[in-house]
Amino acid sequence: METKPSRPHRVLTPSWLLPAIAAAVILVIIQLASGVQIAAARSGFADQTAWLRQLAGASQSPGSLRSSHECFEPEDGSPEQRVCVFSNLLLHKGQVFYVSPDPQVELPPIQYAWLKKFEGDDMFKATIVNQSGLPFAWDKVEVERVATAGLFHQQHYSNFYHMFSEVAPTMHHVVCKWLGDCTYDAHSSLRLFFVQEKQAGQPAYIMLDSLADVFKCLSPAPVLHKDDVPLSGRVVILEKAVVGVSPEVRVFHNWEKDLKENWKEPPRAAMQVYRQRIADCFGFPFDQRSAAGRPLHVLFINRHYEEGRTVLNAAKLAHQIRSMSEFRAFPGARLDIAYLESEQSIREQAALFWNASLLIWPHGATMSHTFFLPQGAQAIEVVPWVQQDKANLPEWVQAIRDAFGLRIKLYDIQNRERPRSMFNQDKLLEYEEYRRLTSDQKIALLERGECPAGVDAFLCPFWWNHWKVSVNFDWAALEPVVRQALQRLKAGWNEEPAPSKPKTLRRRAAPPPSRSPGTHPARALAQVESGAGAGGTVGTGAPPAATEASAATGTLAATGTPTATGTPAATGTPAVPGAAVAAATAPAVYDWTTDGPAATARDEATGVPLSSFTCVYDDGAAARRYCVFRNLVTHGGVIYYISQNPASTTLPDIQIAWEEWNLEAGLREDKFFVPAVVAPAQLPKEAAEALRSPEVVPRAVLAHAVDSGNFYHLLTEVAATNFANQCGVLGLCDAASRAGLQLLFIQPDPRRRFAMPHAPRGGFECLGGGSFRYMRFPPVSSQALVIKHGVVGIGPYMRAYERQEYFAGFKDPPPGVMPQWSKLLGECTGTGFHTTPAPLAPLRVVFVNRPWSQGRSLLNLPETLDWLRGEWAPSRSFGAPLAFEAVSVSAATELRDQIAVFQRASVLVYPHGATMAHAQFLPRNAAVLEVIPWKNVTEPHGWLLSIKRQMQLDTLEVGLMVNDDRANLVLNWHALSKDPVWRALPAEQKVDLQENGECPPDHKPECFFDWLHWRSNLVLDRDRLAASLEPLIRGVLARGEARGKAATR
Repeated sequence: METKPSRPHRVLTPSWLLPAIAAAVILVIIQLASGVQIAAARSGFADQTAWLRQLAGASQSPGSLRSSHECFEPEDGSPEQRVCVFSNLLLHKGQVFYVSPDPQVELPPIQYAWLKKFEGDDMFKATIVNQSGLPFAWDKVEVERVATAGLFHQQHYSNFYHMFSEVAPTMHHVVCKWLGDCTYDAHSSLRLFFVQEKQAGQPAYIMLDSLADVFKCLSPAPVLHKDDVPLSGRVVILEKAVVGVSPEVRVFHNWEKDLKENWKEPPRAAMQVYRQRIADCFGFPFDQRSAAGRPLHVLFINRHYEEGRTVLNAAKLAHQIRSMSEFRAFPGARLDIAYLESEQSIREQAALFWNASLLIWPHGATMSHTFFLPQGAQAIEVVPWVQQDKANLPEWVQAIRDAFGLRIKLYDIQNRERPRSMFNQDKLLEYEEYRRLTSDQKIALLERGECPAGVDAFLCPFWWNHWKVSVNFDWAALEPVVRQALQRLKAGWNEEPAPSKPKTLRRRAAPPPSRSPGTHPARALAQVESGAGAGGTVGTGAPPAATEASAATGTLAATGTPTATGTPAATGTPAVPGAAVAAATAPAVYDWTTDGPAATARDEATGVPLSSFTCVYDDGAAARRYCVFRNLVTHGGVIYYISQNPASTTLPDIQIAWEEWNLEAGLREDKFFVPAVVAPAQLPKEAAEALRSPEVVPRAVLAHAVDSGNFYHLLTEVAATNFANQCGVLGLCDAASRAGLQLLFIQPDPRRRFAMPHAPRGGFECLGGGSFRYMRFPPVSSQALVIKHGVVGIGPYMRAYERQEYFAGFKDPPPGVMPQWSKLLGECTGTGFHTTPAPLAPLRVVFVNRPWSQGRSLLNLPETLDWLRGEWAPSRSFGAPLAFEAVSVSAATELRDQIAVFQRASVLVYPHGATMAHAQFLPRNAAVLEVIPWKNVTEPHGWLLSIKRQMQLDTLEVGLMVNDDRANLVLNWHALSKDPVWRALPAEQKVDLQENGECPPDHKPECFFDWLHWRSNLVLDRDRLAASLEPLIRGVLARGEARGKAATR
């Protein structure tokens, strides 16, 4: 950059020659002392104070010290954009002193902040004083000498983006250009100080840990503010210090008019030198890394709910990306959802990004981390809100790409549906300005994003609409962008961004010279002193030399209608009285042999086996009738009961399903066992032909998967009820007694192909000796099966929540039966969970969350876990290490893998839902905490309590946490907006539901089950959670200790 001398202030006179020579001699002494500094830097420092102690300077009194400066101004900028290099500035007790014999000397105005946030804080200030006016005596203070320093303004106190992407690169540019310090040096003597004034109303000085690590790449010493305690008890002599930023500032210039007109980006080559500096500092050449030829890694960075702009359906979007053919085309491809946690070091954060091929993130500070992406990477920014920002949001990250010359492809996609952008209601209710709004105004804001008149122009359109919203992002909008990015990655895209266009800055008139504040005591003293000579020198050209180099569907057929007599037919064996079998230890009540008269009966003319049955439990109710059929034949999806006299054969009503609401309306076969009763000669030709070489099934259970897509009902009710009756009635309780027993599902499926999640599938496989089949679909439907003994019916016992309507008339499983079920599952899956004790080292507290789209999601779980790990005081008083973790289990996860997750949990925490089914897999002496999102609603907790009671989980402690703050229950406005009943409600009723949880009088059923149960989510109250967790953790520890003592007796 071209420079010219600044306006003359005081001209250097010959009277300064002797002092100048003396200064040169002192400089030699300083250079000798610098060895102490370098040795200190090499030794490393644990804290700021240690660094300062080891850098303590020479003991001689520098009573002849004088300050001077040289300033440089740009050709194409304003005079206050100058940069000055000072000699012998002093730092003491939060003040910067310029020592001069002339109290009237004027320092040129130096603007060292490009963003004016507080009046007058954008200009560098120093107190001009002579030696006798210094507020200390040299022989009474500890002196530290700093060879080179940069004095800067901390533009943003705790904002990662601005500090990392703007302030730090600009600081590098200044010290590189004017001090020649351009590369990483772990032993550098360079020191960095923030010297802006802390005026009334300014936030407290904050340095994020991650940012502190970044500044260590510029200087190995900690960055200090002039008011920091480690500096207060000493005098720091800055032998050479640079102040100012020049017109070359790394900032998003289109943010403000002032930034656009008065500053420009540093040369790209200079910023590439900075990027190499950070890479050298981190010890990893991310600036040379390429995404090509590496396994695909999609990194989805989400934001914590409490921070706003979280992508609520991130898990679902991730699943959809993994399902794309373009994703699966990459061998070893993976996708991770991550949060940038405050306790992560910048190196840990950077490692996430330099290993990423495709980055997806909601607009925010994550864009800073594109700095670490490898060459050829793709980056997709998601904008949660629909309104247009005053500056085009994608330009922020585009500016980062262009400034550093990043070879990354950027995409931006903005939410276009207002209902998808949802306010964080719990945060809005904290504002008095929101609470004062009328119901109509609130609904206008919540549903349409309309800011009410009279609300602060910044608060609503920016703060509420930007920082207090989350988004349910549209896959239809994201999918084509992801596809394009993956295709570019496959093709090896790697292009450099276009060069930046030249920019002409607006020149401004120079402000009046900046004098030190007249009210400062040191200034008052200086005004009564007299002295000779001037303190400043005029820059005469270029700054000190510094180089900045370039940087299917099934068919069903059913014939024959059984009569509703409720009694066994003449061909059957008399029924066993209903109360005859009550326990797992009951003697065998059925002859399973396959060579008895009934099992081997055949039609003499055709050789077709003849069917018969025995009802082993019959109290007259079809719902509880439990029968074993002999010689059933299946073919083509039809079950045949072969009788020589079909017309006189009456089969009893046997119900096989109990949940009416989930069955096909009007289809009897979907609730009752309805075989086709035929004579041997009446068998269809295809079935008769297939019977020439049938598959003979010695023993089978013919069951109905009552709810084939619901994890809880399938595993905890259907599978468990099947076992309860097989064991409790028939005595089939262990692997030996169940040998050869198969499982066949026989319900019709006219609406969709039979489907079952992996976890309950594993449970039914354990019931069926390792597998199960669906009779009405291939391959079973295309062959003939002869089932020698087939168990049909629900039976007298039911493992289900006793308050459900369908439980009426059934009994709990007998004592000892359900522990046998746990044993069977533990042995079948190879997990042995039924014998595992709760782990205590560490004691694991496992949280299982629900997807946001399914309702009852714990919105702030990630940040709550951070709090429990770091700030929850009792966590350090239990006498045992604790581990808090969030786990995810999906329908695609195998049962044994799900069991393994819960088997290692000491305490399980979950929002009310299907996760309660996993309580049976917890280790012995564990605890479970169920979170109920709805205020004053505890009835759903009965589902979990019934599992504990019926499954005989005697060592499991159960806790309950009920949300008592309506503000923490957040409605899913996107889903509600599609409900015509909701849309028709008056604003007052909508607000009453939102703020008070009061359902409209005429809509209570749909309100609770549709709007609250499935369309609301919860913000966890940390204090209430902690109060609920603490006794459970102590209980686990106490039971573990008691178990240990018992084992040693």
